[in-house]
Amino acid sequence: MIESRIEDSSTALRILAALVIFLGLVEFFTVFFNLAGVMISWVSALSILILSAGPAGIYFHLFPRRPGPSATADPGSFWLSASVKALVCLAALIYGSLWLLAYALPDFSYDGLWYHIPAMHFWGLAGRIHWIGADLPSSYTPLIDNCLNGFPKAVELFTFVLVRVTGLPRLVNSVNLPFLPLGALSIVVLARTLGANRVFSALAGVLFILVPVNLAQSPTSYVDTATASIYLSSFALLAATLVRLQRGVIFWRGLIALGAAGGLAMGAKTPGIIFPPVIALVLAGSFLTAGSRHHFSQGKTVFRAAVFISLFFLVAILVGGYWPIRNFVHTGNPINPVGVKVAGWTIFPDYSWPGQFHSPYPEGTEEWSQARRIVS
Repeated sequence: MIESRIEDSSTALRILAALVIFLGLVEFFTVFFNLAGVMISWVSALSILILSAGPAGIYFHLFPRRPGPSATADPGSFWLSASVKALVCLAALIYGSLWLLAYALPDFSYDGLWYHIPAMHFWGLAGRIHWIGADLPSSYTPLIDNCLNGFPKAVELFTFVLVRVTGLPRLVNSVNLPFLPLGALSIVVLARTLGANRVFSALAGVLFILVPVNLAQSPTSYVDTATASIYLSSFALLAATLVRLQRGVIFWRGLIALGAAGGLAMGAKTPGIIFPPVIALVLAGSFLTAGSRHHFSQGKTVFRAAVFISLFFLVAILVGGYWPIRNFVHTGNPINPVGVKVAGWTIFPDYSWPGQFHSPYPEGTEEWSQARRIVS
């Protein structure tokens, strides 16, 4: 069942992969232009979009379309399919309305006004993406270093390019909207991979757009919906890769898209840095399992796994590695302002401002050790 479904999902899969590659290339070329000292004017922004759309379009057309098995007639399938088509049209109408709302309404989100929009504003003043600095009292340092600079901003990067190419600052609130179809397509691919038919996989994808929190945050500069969509694309492309591996087929064609999805996840939010290493571990385990199942020689399996995973890491770092590397250069912590401690050993210090959040521990337990908390 899973084998036939994944073959039949190639249309949704190739659209998803092409979209991920397009978004990944926009980030790559924007960072490249910035590092090369090129100002992001409307001309360079348009060049970035063209340079990104070209390879993505070529990839889409070169991805072979494989017809799925013929479906058995179902007396209720016509009405069910018609209902889903109506829901798709409704979702498309709502999606278009969200663009209008993002354009017409000022951002009413706290984080958007706190640091998402200010970061893009300072990029706009400088004409490029840069580490923002200001000669202000030290009380502003946590806001600037942690929020405006520390948190990765691959999602805001795309909006910055969009505003530059259109000359419409009001589109600064459309942060999530270019990524929302990515989440819907990812769910379609995941549903097909898990065995759902066309109708129900389409229904599942459409419902992602209608999730209340997505509707509420889409016309704002919060990045949660976009981040969730990027994470979903990583899951969907990884699932497609794993299914093929278990059949003894290495999904070379999807390698670049999977790497781009991992890179986008790395640059969307701080926790996204965990995606490339976790995906690599899952791939390594799947390669070994597939090798033993299909009686591949151990040497050949290890070599293919090493090549595939190395190329995956290379693409992921080229797409999203700029943000943790920049953080490390400026602060010594690639995930600033988040700190990492293991068993009391500080791997990366927490540079966040003290006292912003109240202690989560009950009164009288503040000084307990972590072991005592676990036992309690």
